[in-house]
Amino acid sequence: MSFFLRHILSLDGPVVTASGFHDQLAVVTHVSDCLPSNDQMLEFKVFNIAKGTQPFKGRLPLSPGSHLTWFGFSEEGQLSSYDSKGVLRVFTSLYGGSWLPLFSSSKEKKSNENYWIVGLNASKLFCIVCKSPDLFPQVMPKPVLTLLDLSFPLASSDLGAEALENEFIVNNVNLSQIQKRMEEMASAGLDTRLLDDEAFNTEAAQDRCILRLVACCCNGDKLIRATELVKLLSLEKSVQGAIKLVTKLKLPNLAERFNSILEERLLSETKDVFNTSFLNSNGDVFTRGDVAVSKASTSNERSEISEPAIPLPSVKLSAPLFKKKAKSCDGIKPGKEITHDNQAAHLEIIREVKNIEESVNAEVVKTNIQSKYPSNSLNNEQQVNKTAEMNQGQPPQRPSNPFFKSSIK
Repeated sequence: MSFFLRHILSLDGPVVTASGFHDQLAVVTHVSDCLPSNDQMLEFKVFNIAKGTQPFKGRLPLSPGSHLTWFGFSEEGQLSSYDSKGVLRVFTSLYGGSWLPLFSSSKEKKSNENYWIVGLNASKLFCIVCKSPDLFPQVMPKPVLTLLDLSFPLASSDLGAEALENEFIVNNVNLSQIQKRMEEMASAGLDTRLLDDEAFNTEAAQDRCILRLVACCCNGDKLIRATELVKLLSLEKSVQGAIKLVTKLKLPNLAERFNSILEERLLSETKDVFNTSFLNSNGDVFTRGDVAVSKASTSNERSEISEPAIPLPSVKLSAPLFKKKAKSCDGIKPGKEITHDNQAAHLEIIREVKNIEESVNAEVVKTNIQSKYPSNSLNNEQQVNKTAEMNQGQPPQRPSNPFFKSSIK
Protein backbone atom coordinates (compact mmCIF):
# COMPACT_ATOMS: atom_id res chain seq x y z
CA MET A 1 0.00 0.00 0.00
CA SER A 2 1.38 3.38 -1.01
CA PHE A 3 0.38 6.79 0.33
CA PHE A 4 0.36 9.71 -2.07
CA LEU A 5 -1.17 13.11 -1.33
CA ARG A 6 -3.70 14.01 -4.02
CA HIS A 7 -6.23 16.42 -2.49
CA ILE A 8 -6.71 18.59 0.60
CA LEU A 9 -10.28 19.12 1.80
CA SER A 10 -11.84 21.09 4.65
CA LEU A 11 -14.60 19.18 6.45
CA ASP A 12 -17.64 20.55 8.26
CA GLY A 13 -16.68 19.41 11.76
CA PRO A 14 -14.20 17.46 13.90
CA VAL A 15 -13.34 14.10 12.42
CA VAL A 16 -14.52 11.04 14.36
CA THR A 17 -13.20 8.25 12.10
CA ALA A 18 -12.57 7.35 8.45
CA SER A 19 -12.49 4.17 6.36
CA GLY A 20 -11.60 3.29 2.77
CA PHE A 21 -12.57 0.68 0.19
CA HIS A 22 -11.02 0.67 -3.30
CA ASP A 23 -11.52 4.24 -4.64
CA GLN A 24 -14.01 5.21 -1.91
CA LEU A 25 -13.21 7.09 1.29
CA ALA A 26 -15.88 7.42 4.02
CA VAL A 27 -15.46 10.06 6.73
CA VAL A 28 -17.55 10.61 9.89
CA THR A 29 -17.61 14.07 11.50
CA HIS A 30 -19.38 15.78 14.39
CA VAL A 31 -22.28 17.99 13.30
CA SER A 32 -22.62 19.68 16.68
CA ASP A 33 -21.98 19.14 20.36
CA CYS A 34 -23.67 16.25 22.11
CA LEU A 35 -27.29 16.71 23.11
CA PRO A 36 -28.26 17.02 26.80
CA SER A 37 -29.01 13.28 26.66
CA ASN A 38 -25.37 12.69 25.58
CA ASP A 39 -26.52 11.49 22.14
CA GLN A 40 -23.98 12.14 19.40
CA MET A 41 -24.87 14.13 16.29
CA LEU A 42 -22.78 12.63 13.50
CA GLU A 43 -22.61 13.02 9.73
CA PHE A 44 -20.97 10.79 7.12
CA LYS A 45 -19.59 11.59 3.67
CA VAL A 46 -18.41 9.18 0.98
CA PHE A 47 -15.81 10.45 -1.50
CA ASN A 48 -14.82 8.77 -4.76
CA ILE A 49 -11.15 9.69 -5.01
CA ALA A 50 -10.67 8.45 -8.59
CA LYS A 51 -13.58 10.48 -9.98
CA GLY A 52 -13.37 13.41 -7.57
CA THR A 53 -17.05 13.11 -6.61
CA GLN A 54 -19.11 12.78 -3.43
CA PRO A 55 -21.81 10.19 -4.16
CA PHE A 56 -23.33 10.01 -0.66
CA LYS A 57 -23.78 12.31 2.29
CA GLY A 58 -26.10 12.31 5.29
CA ARG A 59 -26.66 11.86 8.99
CA LEU A 60 -25.34 8.73 10.70
CA PRO A 61 -28.15 7.08 12.71
CA LEU A 62 -27.38 5.77 16.21
CA SER A 63 -29.48 4.05 18.85
CA PRO A 64 -30.76 6.40 21.60
CA GLY A 65 -28.18 6.85 24.32
CA SER A 66 -25.40 5.15 22.35
CA HIS A 67 -22.16 6.18 20.68
CA LEU A 68 -20.34 4.97 17.57
CA THR A 69 -17.96 2.06 18.25
CA TRP A 70 -17.11 0.76 14.73
CA PHE A 71 -17.34 2.15 11.20
CA GLY A 72 -16.13 0.61 7.94
CA PHE A 73 -16.93 -1.32 4.75
CA SER A 74 -18.02 -4.92 4.32
CA GLU A 75 -16.14 -7.33 2.08
CA GLU A 76 -18.60 -6.48 -0.72
CA GLY A 77 -18.11 -2.72 -0.24
CA GLN A 78 -21.23 -1.86 1.80
CA LEU A 79 -20.76 1.00 4.25
CA SER A 80 -21.55 -0.21 7.80
CA SER A 81 -21.67 1.12 11.36
CA TYR A 82 -21.99 -0.43 14.83
CA ASP A 83 -23.00 1.43 18.01
CA SER A 84 -22.58 0.74 21.70
CA LYS A 85 -26.15 -0.63 21.98
CA GLY A 86 -25.15 -3.51 19.70
CA VAL A 87 -27.01 -2.48 16.52
CA LEU A 88 -25.26 -3.00 13.18
CA ARG A 89 -26.50 -0.87 10.28
CA VAL A 90 -25.68 -1.14 6.57
CA PHE A 91 -26.06 1.70 4.07
CA THR A 92 -27.89 0.81 0.84
CA SER A 93 -29.05 2.75 -2.20
CA LEU A 94 -32.68 1.71 -1.54
CA TYR A 95 -35.16 4.56 -1.09
CA GLY A 96 -32.60 7.14 -2.15
CA GLY A 97 -29.99 5.95 0.36
CA SER A 98 -31.03 4.39 3.67
CA TRP A 99 -29.47 2.66 6.67
CA LEU A 100 -30.86 -0.83 7.37
CA PRO A 101 -30.52 -2.42 10.85
CA LEU A 102 -29.00 -5.75 9.91
CA PHE A 103 -28.06 -7.13 13.32
CA SER A 104 -28.83 -6.61 17.01
CA SER A 105 -26.65 -8.15 19.70
CA SER A 106 -29.44 -7.99 22.29
CA LYS A 107 -30.73 -11.37 21.06
CA GLU A 108 -27.29 -12.97 20.75
CA LYS A 109 -24.92 -11.92 23.51
CA LYS A 110 -25.06 -12.70 27.21
CA SER A 111 -25.29 -10.02 29.87
CA ASN A 112 -21.55 -10.23 30.67
CA GLU A 113 -20.34 -10.12 27.05
CA ASN A 114 -19.31 -7.41 24.61
CA TYR A 115 -18.67 -7.71 20.87
CA TRP A 116 -15.50 -6.24 19.35
CA ILE A 117 -16.35 -5.88 15.64
CA VAL A 118 -13.72 -6.96 13.09
CA GLY A 119 -15.70 -6.96 9.83
CA LEU A 120 -18.61 -8.50 7.96
CA ASN A 121 -19.70 -9.94 4.63
CA ALA A 122 -23.07 -10.55 2.99
CA SER A 123 -24.22 -13.14 5.56
CA LYS A 124 -21.83 -13.13 8.57
CA LEU A 125 -20.58 -10.69 11.20
CA PHE A 126 -16.96 -11.17 12.32
CA CYS A 127 -16.31 -10.24 15.95
CA ILE A 128 -14.39 -11.12 19.09
CA VAL A 129 -16.39 -11.87 22.22
CA CYS A 130 -15.03 -9.93 25.23
CA LYS A 131 -15.98 -10.65 28.81
CA SER A 132 -17.08 -7.71 30.95
CA PRO A 133 -15.67 -5.32 31.98
CA ASP A 134 -13.29 -5.60 28.96
CA LEU A 135 -14.47 -3.54 26.00
CA PHE A 136 -11.68 -4.70 23.65
CA PRO A 137 -9.71 -7.98 23.29
CA GLN A 138 -6.39 -8.63 24.99
CA VAL A 139 -3.21 -9.28 23.00
CA MET A 140 -2.41 -12.40 25.02
CA PRO A 141 -3.86 -14.96 24.81
CA LYS A 142 -4.59 -14.69 21.11
CA PRO A 143 -8.28 -13.75 20.65
CA VAL A 144 -10.63 -16.14 18.88
CA LEU A 145 -12.72 -14.85 15.97
CA THR A 146 -16.47 -15.54 16.22
CA LEU A 147 -18.86 -15.62 13.25
CA LEU A 148 -22.48 -14.55 13.82
CA ASP A 149 -25.40 -14.78 11.41
CA LEU A 150 -26.90 -11.49 10.27
CA SER A 151 -30.58 -11.12 11.11
CA PHE A 152 -32.96 -8.19 11.07
CA PRO A 153 -34.51 -7.27 14.43
CA LEU A 154 -38.03 -8.21 13.34
CA ALA A 155 -41.23 -8.22 15.35
CA SER A 156 -42.66 -11.60 16.30
CA SER A 157 -43.75 -13.54 13.23
CA ASP A 158 -47.41 -14.59 13.01
CA LEU A 159 -46.31 -17.46 10.76
CA GLY A 160 -43.81 -18.93 13.19
CA ALA A 161 -41.15 -18.51 10.48
CA GLU A 162 -38.97 -15.65 11.66
CA ALA A 163 -35.84 -17.26 10.19
CA LEU A 164 -37.45 -17.46 6.74
CA GLU A 165 -38.60 -13.83 6.89
CA ASN A 166 -35.07 -12.78 7.84
CA GLU A 167 -33.63 -14.79 4.96
CA PHE A 168 -36.12 -13.17 2.59
CA ILE A 169 -35.08 -9.62 3.57
CA VAL A 170 -31.35 -10.42 3.49
CA ASN A 171 -31.67 -11.94 0.01
CA ASN A 172 -33.50 -8.83 -1.18
CA VAL A 173 -30.72 -6.58 0.12
CA ASN A 174 -28.00 -8.75 -1.45
CA LEU A 175 -29.83 -8.88 -4.77
CA SER A 176 -30.22 -5.09 -4.87
CA GLN A 177 -26.48 -4.68 -4.20
CA ILE A 178 -25.60 -7.14 -6.98
CA GLN A 179 -27.86 -5.33 -9.44
CA LYS A 180 -26.29 -2.01 -8.48
CA ARG A 181 -22.78 -3.40 -9.10
CA MET A 182 -23.93 -4.81 -12.44
CA GLU A 183 -25.25 -1.40 -13.50
CA GLU A 184 -21.98 0.27 -12.48
CA MET A 185 -19.91 -2.31 -14.38
CA ALA A 186 -22.15 -2.08 -17.44
CA SER A 187 -21.88 1.71 -17.48
CA ALA A 188 -18.08 1.34 -17.29
CA GLY A 189 -18.10 -1.10 -20.23
CA LEU A 190 -16.97 -4.11 -18.14
CA ASP A 191 -18.08 -7.73 -18.46
CA THR A 192 -20.96 -8.56 -16.08
CA ARG A 193 -21.34 -12.29 -16.80
CA LEU A 194 -19.90 -13.40 -13.46
CA LEU A 195 -22.22 -11.07 -11.58
CA ASP A 196 -25.09 -12.25 -13.78
CA ASP A 197 -24.54 -15.83 -12.58
CA GLU A 198 -24.33 -14.62 -8.99
CA ALA A 199 -27.57 -12.68 -9.37
CA PHE A 200 -29.33 -15.70 -10.87
CA ASN A 201 -28.16 -17.95 -8.00
CA THR A 202 -29.42 -15.36 -5.51
CA GLU A 203 -32.77 -15.22 -7.29
CA ALA A 204 -33.02 -19.02 -7.16
CA ALA A 205 -32.22 -19.00 -3.42
CA GLN A 206 -34.87 -16.33 -2.93
CA ASP A 207 -37.40 -18.47 -4.83
CA ARG A 208 -36.70 -21.42 -2.53
CA CYS A 209 -37.23 -19.17 0.49
CA ILE A 210 -40.49 -17.80 -0.94
CA LEU A 211 -41.82 -21.31 -1.60
CA ARG A 212 -41.23 -22.26 2.03
CA LEU A 213 -43.00 -19.06 3.11
CA VAL A 214 -45.93 -19.93 0.81
CA ALA A 215 -46.22 -23.30 2.54
CA CYS A 216 -46.25 -21.52 5.93
CA CYS A 217 -48.95 -19.11 4.74
CA CYS A 218 -51.12 -21.98 3.52
CA ASN A 219 -50.77 -23.74 6.88
CA GLY A 220 -51.70 -20.52 8.70
CA ASP A 221 -54.65 -19.62 6.43
CA LYS A 222 -52.81 -16.52 5.13
CA LEU A 223 -53.92 -17.09 1.54
CA ILE A 224 -53.77 -13.44 0.43
CA ARG A 225 -50.19 -13.20 1.67
CA ALA A 226 -49.35 -16.42 -0.18
CA THR A 227 -50.67 -14.87 -3.42
CA GLU A 228 -48.53 -11.76 -2.92
CA LEU A 229 -45.46 -13.95 -2.32
CA VAL A 230 -46.01 -15.94 -5.52
CA LYS A 231 -45.94 -12.68 -7.51
CA LEU A 232 -42.36 -12.19 -6.26
CA LEU A 233 -41.08 -15.49 -7.71
CA SER A 234 -38.48 -15.06 -10.46
CA LEU A 235 -38.49 -18.45 -12.23
CA GLU A 236 -41.41 -19.96 -14.09
CA LYS A 237 -40.56 -23.38 -12.65
CA SER A 238 -40.94 -21.91 -9.16
CA VAL A 239 -44.46 -20.67 -9.96
CA GLN A 240 -45.34 -24.11 -11.30
CA GLY A 241 -43.98 -25.60 -8.09
CA ALA A 242 -46.20 -23.28 -6.06
CA ILE A 243 -49.24 -24.43 -8.08
CA LYS A 244 -48.29 -28.04 -7.44
CA LEU A 245 -47.88 -27.32 -3.73
CA VAL A 246 -51.32 -25.75 -3.21
CA THR A 247 -52.88 -28.53 -5.29
CA LYS A 248 -51.41 -31.06 -2.86
CA LEU A 249 -52.83 -29.01 0.01
CA LYS A 250 -56.31 -29.16 -1.63
CA LEU A 251 -56.68 -25.43 -2.17
CA PRO A 252 -58.20 -25.21 -5.67
CA ASN A 253 -59.11 -21.51 -5.48
CA LEU A 254 -55.54 -20.61 -4.59
CA ALA A 255 -54.26 -22.84 -7.40
CA GLU A 256 -56.45 -20.91 -9.86
CA ARG A 257 -55.01 -17.61 -8.62
CA PHE A 258 -51.47 -18.91 -9.06
CA ASN A 259 -52.40 -20.16 -12.53
CA SER A 260 -53.67 -16.70 -13.45
CA ILE A 261 -50.39 -15.16 -12.25
CA LEU A 262 -48.43 -17.60 -14.41
CA GLU A 263 -50.62 -16.88 -17.45
CA GLU A 264 -50.16 -13.12 -17.06
CA ARG A 265 -46.39 -13.58 -16.75
CA LEU A 266 -46.19 -15.74 -19.89
CA LEU A 267 -48.35 -13.29 -21.82
CA SER A 268 -46.17 -10.36 -20.72
CA GLU A 269 -42.98 -12.18 -21.71
CA THR A 270 -44.51 -13.08 -25.09
CA LYS A 271 -45.31 -9.41 -25.74
CA ASP A 272 -41.76 -8.40 -24.79
CA VAL A 273 -40.27 -11.00 -27.15
CA PHE A 274 -42.60 -9.86 -29.95
CA ASN A 275 -41.63 -6.21 -29.42
CA THR A 276 -37.95 -7.15 -29.44
CA SER A 277 -38.25 -9.12 -32.70
CA PHE A 278 -40.22 -6.24 -34.24
CA LEU A 279 -37.46 -3.78 -33.36
CA ASN A 280 -34.83 -6.10 -34.80
CA SER A 281 -36.77 -6.53 -38.04
CA ASN A 282 -36.88 -2.76 -38.48
CA GLY A 283 -33.14 -2.50 -37.89
CA ASP A 284 -33.50 -0.23 -34.89
CA VAL A 285 -30.58 0.08 -32.48
CA PHE A 286 -31.16 -0.84 -28.86
CA THR A 287 -31.15 2.04 -26.41
CA ARG A 288 -30.88 2.20 -22.65
CA GLY A 289 -34.65 1.76 -22.35
CA ASP A 290 -34.46 -1.66 -23.99
CA VAL A 291 -32.55 -3.16 -21.07
CA ALA A 292 -35.78 -4.35 -19.49
CA VAL A 293 -36.68 -6.23 -22.68
CA SER A 294 -33.32 -8.00 -22.78
CA LYS A 295 -33.65 -8.94 -19.12
CA ALA A 296 -37.07 -10.40 -19.76
CA SER A 297 -35.77 -12.48 -22.66
CA THR A 298 -32.85 -13.69 -20.54
CA SER A 299 -35.13 -14.86 -17.76
CA ASN A 300 -37.27 -16.49 -20.43
CA GLU A 301 -34.29 -18.52 -21.64
CA ARG A 302 -33.29 -19.47 -18.13
CA SER A 303 -36.72 -20.76 -17.22
CA GLU A 304 -36.62 -22.86 -20.45
CA ILE A 305 -40.08 -22.21 -21.81
CA SER A 306 -39.92 -24.81 -24.56
CA GLU A 307 -43.61 -24.82 -25.35
CA PRO A 308 -45.52 -21.85 -26.84
CA ALA A 309 -46.97 -19.32 -24.46
CA ILE A 310 -50.53 -20.70 -24.27
CA PRO A 311 -52.55 -20.01 -21.13
CA LEU A 312 -52.56 -23.12 -18.96
CA PRO A 313 -55.89 -24.67 -18.03
CA SER A 314 -57.12 -23.94 -14.55
CA VAL A 315 -56.60 -26.66 -11.99
CA LYS A 316 -59.89 -28.35 -11.18
CA LEU A 317 -60.15 -30.58 -8.16
CA SER A 318 -63.11 -32.58 -6.94
CA ALA A 319 -62.19 -31.98 -3.31
CA PRO A 320 -64.07 -28.99 -1.85
CA LEU A 321 -62.28 -26.06 -0.27
CA PHE A 322 -62.19 -26.38 3.49
CA LYS A 323 -61.05 -24.11 6.29
CA LYS A 324 -57.93 -25.03 8.17
CA LYS A 325 -56.94 -23.99 11.65
CA ALA A 326 -53.90 -21.71 11.88
CA LYS A 327 -50.69 -23.66 12.43
CA SER A 328 -47.09 -22.79 13.02
CA CYS A 329 -44.78 -23.43 10.11
CA ASP A 330 -42.44 -25.41 12.31
CA GLY A 331 -45.02 -28.14 12.90
CA ILE A 332 -47.63 -29.09 15.46
CA LYS A 333 -47.74 -26.80 18.46
CA PRO A 334 -46.84 -28.36 21.83
CA GLY A 335 -49.71 -29.24 24.13
CA LYS A 336 -51.91 -30.55 21.32
CA GLU A 337 -52.54 -34.18 20.57
CA ILE A 338 -50.40 -35.28 17.64
CA THR A 339 -52.42 -37.65 15.47
CA HIS A 340 -51.23 -39.88 12.68
CA ASP A 341 -53.14 -37.79 10.10
CA ASN A 342 -51.50 -34.55 11.26
CA GLN A 343 -48.04 -36.10 11.08
CA ALA A 344 -48.69 -37.56 7.63
CA ALA A 345 -50.01 -34.23 6.29
CA HIS A 346 -47.10 -32.28 7.73
CA LEU A 347 -44.55 -34.74 6.31
CA GLU A 348 -46.29 -34.59 2.94
CA ILE A 349 -45.98 -30.78 2.88
CA ILE A 350 -42.29 -30.91 3.83
CA ARG A 351 -41.63 -33.57 1.18
CA GLU A 352 -43.42 -31.53 -1.50
CA VAL A 353 -41.48 -28.35 -0.68
CA LYS A 354 -38.20 -30.29 -0.83
CA ASN A 355 -39.12 -31.73 -4.23
CA ILE A 356 -39.87 -28.24 -5.55
CA GLU A 357 -36.55 -26.92 -4.16
CA GLU A 358 -34.69 -29.78 -5.86
CA SER A 359 -36.41 -28.86 -9.12
CA VAL A 360 -35.30 -25.23 -8.75
CA ASN A 361 -31.76 -26.37 -7.89
CA ALA A 362 -31.67 -28.51 -11.04
CA GLU A 363 -32.80 -25.46 -13.04
CA VAL A 364 -29.93 -23.41 -11.58
CA VAL A 365 -27.32 -26.08 -12.37
CA LYS A 366 -28.62 -26.53 -15.90
CA THR A 367 -28.61 -22.79 -16.55
CA ASN A 368 -25.06 -22.42 -15.22
CA ILE A 369 -23.89 -25.23 -17.53
CA GLN A 370 -25.57 -23.60 -20.51
CA SER A 371 -23.97 -20.25 -19.64
CA LYS A 372 -20.56 -21.94 -19.69
CA TYR A 373 -21.21 -23.67 -23.04
CA PRO A 374 -23.53 -21.28 -24.89
CA SER A 375 -22.45 -22.27 -28.41
CA ASN A 376 -23.14 -25.98 -27.90
CA SER A 377 -26.41 -25.68 -26.04
CA LEU A 378 -28.59 -26.13 -29.15
CA ASN A 379 -26.51 -29.01 -30.49
CA ASN A 380 -26.57 -30.74 -27.11
CA GLU A 381 -30.33 -30.40 -26.89
CA GLN A 382 -30.78 -31.83 -30.40
CA GLN A 383 -28.42 -34.70 -29.57
CA VAL A 384 -30.39 -35.49 -26.39
CA ASN A 385 -33.66 -35.53 -28.35
CA LYS A 386 -32.18 -37.86 -31.00
CA THR A 387 -30.82 -40.21 -28.35
CA ALA A 388 -34.17 -40.32 -26.59
CA GLU A 389 -35.93 -41.30 -29.83
CA MET A 390 -33.38 -44.06 -30.58
CA ASN A 391 -33.54 -45.52 -27.08
CA GLN A 392 -37.31 -45.85 -26.84
CA GLY A 393 -38.15 -49.30 -25.53
CA GLN A 394 -34.61 -49.89 -24.24
CA PRO A 395 -33.54 -49.72 -20.58
CA PRO A 396 -31.99 -46.37 -19.65
CA GLN A 397 -28.20 -46.26 -19.55
CA ARG A 398 -26.07 -43.63 -17.88
CA PRO A 399 -23.78 -41.93 -20.44
CA SER A 400 -20.07 -41.96 -19.76
CA ASN A 401 -19.74 -38.27 -20.68
CA PRO A 402 -22.90 -36.10 -20.67
CA PHE A 403 -21.17 -33.34 -22.67
CA PHE A 404 -19.84 -35.70 -25.42
CA LYS A 405 -20.77 -34.46 -28.89
CA SER A 406 -21.24 -37.23 -31.43
CA SER A 407 -19.58 -36.87 -34.82
CA ILE A 408 -22.30 -38.96 -36.56
CA LYS A 409 -24.63 -36.75 -38.54
